[in-house]
Amino acid sequence: MLKLETWVSLGSLGMTVMFSALMISFYLFLVGPDAKGPGIYVDPLGVLIQIISISGVPGLILAGTVFGLQKAYVVKEATLILVASGIVLILGMAIVVTIVPEINRNYIFGGLNAVPFVFMAGGAAVACFAIYSLYRSRKSQLKLEDERR
Repeated sequence: MLKLETWVSLGSLGMTVMFSALMISFYLFLVGPDAKGPGIYVDPLGVLIQIISISGVPGLILAGTVFGLQKAYVVKEATLILVASGIVLILGMAIVVTIVPEINRNYIFGGLNAVPFVFMAGGAAVACFAIYSLYRSRKSQLKLEDERR
């Protein structure tokens, strides 16, 4: 049976996949057909804030919740899922960074360039903390085995 930490990490993975897909599709929408921008009026700042608040930040919060739940013991499945979540976030934002130069100048604002880098750093932090948790759990298991002898 799966533990709570595993379910929360699966939720984090789902949110990061959804966030990456939404960001890629939104940035491609801003490029528009023939790289001239979307054919309709859009407020890119408002849409970007909605995407971040719907899936980006909740995905990182769920990842942090898993780390908070694992204070006493580490669930390997949950940490492996968090590593995958961090990798998905890094790769998705790397794709978004490659799309940014194609966006029409009329739709570029200050945060449009910075958001992918912020979430790349977040994905790297999630993956690094998860790897550290795996290392810490393995090290503590080795100590327990040495004490039994």
